[in-house]
Amino acid sequence: MLFYYGWLLEAKGRILLQKAANYFTKGIENHPDPNSAIEHKLN
Repeated sequence: MLFYYGWLLEAKGRILLQKAANYFTKGIENHPDPNSAIEHKLN
């Protein structure tokens, strides 16, 4: 059971990280900054 709960938490954490990544990516696109754009392309 503990393993199952850990898996659920990990899945939720990944979804939150994905949402955060999408939010920051959109922020960079809306407010272009040369350094951020270069950093984004490298990632």
